[in-house]
Formats: sequence, structure tokens, C-alpha cells
Amino acid sequence: MAHAGHQIWRNASFRDIELQRGSFVRHHQVNDHFHDSYQFVLVEYGGRHFKYRNSKENVGCGRLTLIQPGEVHSGMCSADLGSSFLTLHLPPKYVTELEPGLIGKMETLPFSIEYEIARTCFRALHTSLEGGLDRSELDDLILKLVGAICQFPVENTSRVAPAKERIERARAYIHEHYRQTCSLETLAELSCLSKYHFVREFTKAYGTSPIVYRNAVRIMEARKLLAAGIAPIAVSAELGFADQSHFGRTFRAHAGFTPAAYKKVAFS
Repeated sequence: MAHAGHQIWRNASFRDIELQRGSFVRHHQVNDHFHDSYQFVLVEYGGRHFKYRNSKENVGCGRLTLIQPGEVHSGMCSADLGSSFLTLHLPPKYVTELEPGLIGKMETLPFSIEYEIARTCFRALHTSLEGGLDRSELDDLILKLVGAICQFPVENTSRVAPAKERIERARAYIHEHYRQTCSLETLAELSCLSKYHFVREFTKAYGTSPIVYRNAVRIMEARKLLAAGIAPIAVSAELGFADQSHFGRTFRAHAGFTPAAYKKVAFS
């Protein structure tokens, strides 16, 4: 049996594409968070458990899953079997630059892609990104993957109900002011609701509380700053955390690693 391990890295030529490879990983858990990229996960052994769009998803061996940009989710590896998996975070720009209309097709896709050719294309893309390739080669591999999964027969998929405009105002405020406190009083006033009703409506619309959502935005930005080589202590100050300890606890809850460990394994 292979030694248990979890690697994270980025292709030297395409630093905004994050890759992960897990081998018999147990006890790896991330709380509610989201990405500004498509998250593909292929489980090759064991299982993963996700909470996504207000549903619990148990993902077994051989399943390829897709989480849309901006969708709040959480996940953990099977504690009994562990999990071996490949993960790829692909920014939407790589799809848009191939053909703008593909974004709309991607949005209709289900969480689970039960299509063998899509799994084959995903493995080819992941393997190529582990080495060296140029932009034309990358575009060709992405086009094959997107083309394969967009042929998937889409059934009725559960989606979060569209947010009310007043709740969307609060969410936009969080994205603009995530370095600040973003008090519930301010967010509720923007939504013309009491604090209690605002938290309830926001959670219904986005799958998590407004403060956890604010922290998820911070951690999404923290990953980018760490990827750029900025020290964790500077990232903590830049993003408005009370102190480095607070930053470390929050980052670990959302990313599954401490900031220093994430920076070391991903970018050393």
C-alpha cells in the first residue's frame, strides 16, 4: 500500500491552476468554503463526503465530481477507508477563452459526472499539468474535457434558489469589504431585515452563514497571496484577521492545512 500523503501544487507555467493528489488520506476535512474556479475531484480509491447545494453527497471510487465557482461546500475523506483522489481547480477564464458560450453549458452540469470519457479526459489533463506543457496543448486538453462533460445528458439538478435582490446586496458588500468586520447590523440593514431574518435568509440562499461566507472569501484570497510567495504573517495582516493565530485557525478550517504547511507543500 502506498504511503498516505496529500500533495498540492501549481503548474509552473499556469500558476492559477491548482492541482492536488491524495493517497490513502484519512481525517482530512474542510468546512464551508468556496472557490472562484471549477473544482473537479476524481476519487480513485475509498470515498469522499461532500455537502453541496444543501445536499449530502457520498462519492465512491471512480466518480468524477464538479463543484461550480462560487458554490459553498464542505468535505471530508472517508475515515474508515481513506481516500485516494485527484483534484483540479480550473479558473473559468480558460473555458471562456475557448468559447464564451461554454460557460452557460457548464452551469447546467450536475455534481456527479458519470461518463467514462470525461474521466479519461480529466486524467489526461491532470497528468499533463503535473509536467510541462504550453498554452495550445493546455487548450486542447481543456477543450476535450469540457466537450466530453458537456455531452453529459443533464437531468433535473438541484440548485440553490436564486437569491433575493436584497440578500444579494449584502453578499456584494461582503466581497467588497471582506477585509473589514462586516457586522451583522450593517449587512442586515443593507437587506432591510432584522439580524435574525437576515442570517436565516442568507444561509438559505448561499448555504452558510454570512460570517462564515466572509471568512471563505478571505481564505480564497489568502490562497492566492500565499501562492504569490507572501508570508503568512503578512497575509494575515492584509486580510484583516485579528492576529496570526486567528488566521491560522480559520485557514485550517477552510483549507485543511495551516497557512505555513499549505505554502510549503504547494509552492516550495
